[in-house]
Amino acid sequence: MKNISSLVALLFSPCVLAAHPLSDTVILGGFGSVSAAKSDNTTPLFRNREITDDWCYDCDSTLGLQLDWRISPALRTSFQLAKRPQDHYSDPEWEWVYAAYEVNALTIKVGRLRLPLFLMSEYYYVSYAYPWFRPPQDVYDATLGITSYDGISFTWNGWLSDQITTSVTAHYGLPDQGTFGIVGGQLKLDSDYTAGLSLQLYFDDSTVNVSYLRSEAKQTAIMTIPSSDQTVTEQSKETFDIFSVGIEQYWGPVRLLSEGLLSRDLYANWYVSLDYHWQSLTPYVTYSQQRRDRDSESYLLGLRYTLNQHLAVNAEWQYIDAKRVNRNGSFTAPPTSSSQEDVNLFTLGLSFQF
Repeated sequence: MKNISSLVALLFSPCVLAAHPLSDTVILGGFGSVSAAKSDNTTPLFRNREITDDWCYDCDSTLGLQLDWRISPALRTSFQLAKRPQDHYSDPEWEWVYAAYEVNALTIKVGRLRLPLFLMSEYYYVSYAYPWFRPPQDVYDATLGITSYDGISFTWNGWLSDQITTSVTAHYGLPDQGTFGIVGGQLKLDSDYTAGLSLQLYFDDSTVNVSYLRSEAKQTAIMTIPSSDQTVTEQSKETFDIFSVGIEQYWGPVRLLSEGLLSRDLYANWYVSLDYHWQSLTPYVTYSQQRRDRDSESYLLGLRYTLNQHLAVNAEWQYIDAKRVNRNGSFTAPPTSSSQEDVNLFTLGLSFQF
């Protein structure tokens, strides 16, 4: 579906450039990111980004617009149209389109919704909103790039004590289909349903997220045999149980971010990150691992310079070591030799919101 006309029309609206509400009940905003990225390995790196040893200026390109309309005190709608890194500008995707009805502490949403799996799920493509230029790929990239679902959710917000607030969300997704690139071929998923529960706790300077996701799907793996044009197709019926836990903790200007993703036979992935906010500068360091289906570890050093409330620049160096050549870590294709199992990645990125 071609949504370029919608994207361009909204992007160049004078109200967007002025960053003002369209009315008392309608707000329009946007976000985006661009980068120059290069590795020292010919093997493509990161799903949907495909960074190699040639300078790439559009591997991370993102552009999105969000429209929120408060129809009544209880009813509102929200629309988010995004050109993700894997999309062409001529074919952006609706990341979410939903109506929400609020009854006391309960919010019911119906439509295309964001999958509530991680600490930063709600602003996954808004690079300006987190310290790094990309969220840690060992965790956020592990779910094949699936970020939304079509269905319904129920969220209850309340107080557990004078110091602790909570948000509990139960969600159910309708049957869906998708095709995803994997190392050596493609994976087709035909899900019967997606259901889950997530819990957020907020207290003092801390946020804790715990999520569970269950899905039953028929999967078809289409693999290409190396050095030939032949393919092998394997089909199976799978039940996926995925657990996620995360914490965000502040100590003055210092912040700790850590999340883990666990699924039997698929994931045992996690990261831990520290950043220090000093005036307009935020240096940060991150360590992450992938285990089970993939096997790698990663070290990242970065510096963010926040120009103003709309613009930020990130400079990053990341070292990734794929532990075993048959389990390719963050690569999207098999390395050509054991000497190419590790990679240095350099990124200079600009993120913005308006």
